[in-house]
Amino acid sequence: MIELNYSSAQVNELEHLQIAGSKSESNRLLILQALFKNLSLSNLSNAKDTQVLQQALENKEDIIDIGHAGTAMRFLTAYYSVTTQNTIILQGSQRMHQRPIKILVHALKTLGADITYVENGGFPPLQISPSKLIQDEIELDASISSQYITALMLIAPILENGLKINLKGKVTSLPYLTMTLKLMQ
Repeated sequence: MIELNYSSAQVNELEHLQIAGSKSESNRLLILQALFKNLSLSNLSNAKDTQVLQQALENKEDIIDIGHAGTAMRFLTAYYSVTTQNTIILQGSQRMHQRPIKILVHALKTLGADITYVENGGFPPLQISPSKLIQDEIELDASISSQYITALMLIAPILENGLKINLKGKVTSLPYLTMTLKLMQ
């Protein structure tokens, strides 16, 4: 048997406890807010990755460093592909420069994005130049990272003709894709 004993002061502290929002939801919503300025957010995650993404979206420099934040790298690659007015460099930590991003970059380039690898093919850092994504349909292996698919989903509403994403095979991260769809609705 477990017995819990709280003093009235401890109970009072619990009554004022505020739980930060989900990192996964916060990161998606930050991209959507950057695309749709009238969207207001509250109770964002206080996770480092969310803070890094938020700072990157506010950054007006030509070099944007996201450190170790993998989700930020993926989401921002798609975001800057459709929004940048100037050529930017999206970079991260040394470890981030060893994490592959080729599948997402290839998909964005197929759609019309102007992205080049600064150092090693298939890996950050990336140079992203102004472009217009003109294709409105893409086919992807459903077993790839849900963050790649989510990055494309998040930018789809601002593309002139939207974006149809055809997933081939079994989707491995359906809960994350479902979360993205629900947040976008």
